[in-house]
Amino acid sequence: GGPAPPAGRDGAPAATGDRQDTVRPTSHVSPSPPALVLPPVATADPPDPVPSLAAIPHGRRIRLVFTPPPAGTARVHRLPPGEAPPAPGTPVDPERLGVLVPSMGPGLAVDVMPAAVITEYVVVTVRGSAVAGASAEIVVLPPIRDLEAADGRLRWTWPPGCTEVVAMVRADAAPTGPEDPQAARRKVTNTRYEIDGGLLLTEATPLHVALFSCTRSAGRLHVASEAPASARIQIS
Repeated sequence: GGPAPPAGRDGAPAATGDRQDTVRPTSHVSPSPPALVLPPVATADPPDPVPSLAAIPHGRRIRLVFTPPPAGTARVHRLPPGEAPPAPGTPVDPERLGVLVPSMGPGLAVDVMPAAVITEYVVVTVRGSAVAGASAEIVVLPPIRDLEAADGRLRWTWPPGCTEVVAMVRADAAPTGPEDPQAARRKVTNTRYEIDGGLLLTEATPLHVALFSCTRSAGRLHVASEAPASARIQIS
């Protein structure tokens, strides 16, 4: 045989001829698939709250009048006693808003005249979800009596326990109620009444005046919903 190939440094035979590099396998990592981007989910606009609600005494019934919303269904609820109405636009659960008042058609619900001193209502718009709208109340209080005009003042007999009165004043017709938009509104306390010797009349005659008894509950002023003949006067 021929001579042995020269040994390498570590005693292994030295490589001869063409150089052959060892190719190490490389691991192949597949690229991650692109993330699935979902289109934004379209959420329904919240229902429009009903902007106004009027509670109008009508004999032994209460007419609850409102403007129907452009979409959805409006319902009037009589709130549980002592519960304040939610702010307009507040999401609500109608099941927790007390008694549903019977609807008489779009924009009108009718309730029986309540026996409680203060009864509050709220109109709710339902369209998928539900939001509170305007509120109104019926307040039943002993009325002002013995109303008379003398010496440029109004004088009357105060009901027991009443310390505040709202006077609604109109020149053209009798005020329709404590929220009459055509009437001027004045509030007088029993203390101011005693100091002035009555309610000073500063408006020019002729005048139609209606006085509404008031009470306070939980810091809120509540005005009687009606003024009978004993609490009304026409001054020419």
